[in-house]
Amino acid sequence: MKMKNILAAASLLILLSGCSARIIETNGTTEETQSEFPPSMEGMVRIDGSLHDLKEGNSRWERKSGTGTEVAMTDAASPSQLAEEVVAIQASQNAIIGFKIEGELKISVYQWNGNKREKQIELTDHQFSVPVSGGRYIYEALATWEEGEVSYTFVIEVD
Repeated sequence: MKMKNILAAASLLILLSGCSARIIETNGTTEETQSEFPPSMEGMVRIDGSLHDLKEGNSRWERKSGTGTEVAMTDAASPSQLAEEVVAIQASQNAIIGFKIEGELKISVYQWNGNKREKQIELTDHQFSVPVSGGRYIYEALATWEEGEVSYTFVIEVD
């Protein structure tokens, strides 16, 4: 009997921990909403007017949960390793690169060379220009929100 009670309690705990619901009170009425955690923040890059998917890498998210904090982290390959799986985007010299990522965020962009960040790219209104020299370039876009951050990788091939 004792083992049945333990199994029942464990099953209930697993079931409840798998649900992500919030109770929101507005104007005296209570409403239950589902919230995704960690959130899915798909990113796109715009080059020469065309949108292209960004490859998601590491991410880290936090949210308050009761009296504690819930943290979700992923550990992905480095941008140089992820670049091996990404089809390079063809771009003309001096084309403008912009980003389409939802939410209020800060974006930092780094150019990679080998297994390390080579330099940080200066952005103006979340945009920058493609290099004038031809070649293959690996970039990491680090998007940061109040609740977390996601590293995205993309590769361009300059004509």
